[in-house]
Amino acid sequence: MIEVEVKYRVSREVVDHIVSKLLSIGGVPLSEEVQEDFYFQHPSRDFAVTDEALRVRRVGDKVDVTYKGPRIDHKSKTREEIRVRVESLDDFILLLERLGFLQVAKVIKTRKTYRLGETLLHLDRVNGVGFFIEIEATVEKKDEVERKRDELLSKAEKLGIPAESFERRSYLEIILGI
Repeated sequence: MIEVEVKYRVSREVVDHIVSKLLSIGGVPLSEEVQEDFYFQHPSRDFAVTDEALRVRRVGDKVDVTYKGPRIDHKSKTREEIRVRVESLDDFILLLERLGFLQVAKVIKTRKTYRLGETLLHLDRVNGVGFFIEIEATVEKKDEVERKRDELLSKAEKLGIPAESFERRSYLEIILGI
């Protein structure tokens, strides 16, 4: 699966405006949750150099592990993602540590998710960082990425999200100052 994503750093006021606009054009609220993301560094390759990430996410009692491959598009945050569910956060983190992985950061955010057609919109409040809007969809093949990215950028424009607030860095990169 390839996740095509565009992200914007916004103010709280912009978030409120976007929610109103989104609901007026048929957006449907799906969920609100607190996500705890634990990021790990590979013992023998530098993910900051290879543009990869290994994330363990806890939402309530559910734990997912996600490998994020290098970005494949220079105008968005598009990348391959492989996701698996594990039973125990503590046991999986212990396994990673035994294999030589090092935890480099923890990101906590409150996420409200909406659906607009086939697109998901996430309104995130990241602890210590601020507010963001992510618009995402998935595609199966690389030749579909450009069309889907342009569609997401168009939706952002229609929602009134300021283009100059576009943010290509991940939350991990923002927190680490990369």
